Amino acid sequence: MLFRKAALIGALVLSCPIAAGAQEMASFTRYRPPPRGTSDTYVVTLSVTGTAAPSYLGSDKATGVFFPSLNYRRSDEPRRFLAPDDGASISFLEEPSFRFGPVFRFQSGRNQRDDRALRGIRNRQYDLESGLFLEYWPLTFIRARAEIRHGFQDDSGWTGNLALDFINQMGPWTASVGPRMALSDSRQHFRHFGVTPTDALFNPRVVPFRPNGGVTSVGALAAVTYRWSETWATTGFVGYDRLVGDAARSPITERIGSADQLTVGLRVSYSFSYTPGTGLAALP
Repeated sequence: MLFRKAALIGALVLSCPIAAGAQEMASFTRYRPPPRGTSDTYVVTLSVTGTAAPSYLGSDKATGVFFPSLNYRRSDEPRRFLAPDDGASISFLEEPSFRFGPVFRFQSGRNQRDDRALRGIRNRQYDLESGLFLEYWPLTFIRARAEIRHGFQDDSGWTGNLALDFINQMGPWTASVGPRMALSDSRQHFRHFGVTPTDALFNPRVVPFRPNGGVTSVGALAAVTYRWSETWATTGFVGYDRLVGDAARSPITERIGSADQLTVGLRVSYSFSYTPGTGLAALP
């Protein structure tokens, strides 16, 4: 039922701009990134994103979260497509169809205050994950992206994300949709889905469980951006992920939470120009 709802929301979100742009295939060409620009002036974009997302991995309860982000480009470079679920990244190598560099992602934790049913199960601290990303454009309207990261907490492990986006633009509208996959090693899976004998002793709803590594979830994400002006833009998005394998078999998922993970969000972005030595300026 939750999957059908997510699919319906995604279809409604995408239908208007995609249908309207079906005859505008030439607009896809603007999304193959060009070589790095040479201008001394940068366009800086500040964004604030609000989401309603699962309180923790495997939760059946939603929590509202707001967070800021920042990206920049040289003024002689066109805007680059960014999916709402991309990690924060910096390009060390950038070609027309290829990007590579470091990536960072904030990973939520888990607390007994998130759900009374977690009482007795150990908490998990928030984490900042760092690693590398690789982005490739096989066609001018298709973007493939992979991330691999490791957290800074003592119990953190390796985790990664694979994404494929099909992109369409017509005028101020930009729509994207594509599949997602998340993977983790056994240490990272135990961090989020493992149950110790002590956990089971203090919480009779669960039993000891030590997950193996592998695929964590599969799903999809759809997004629509409307650019009001060179300065302001708004993005709405909806994502659905289905926990699979040991992540779905965990007692935390099966007996307390849910394998269905739905995220709905809204992002507001403001752009301005910056020239080192000169300062900030409004975009024309």
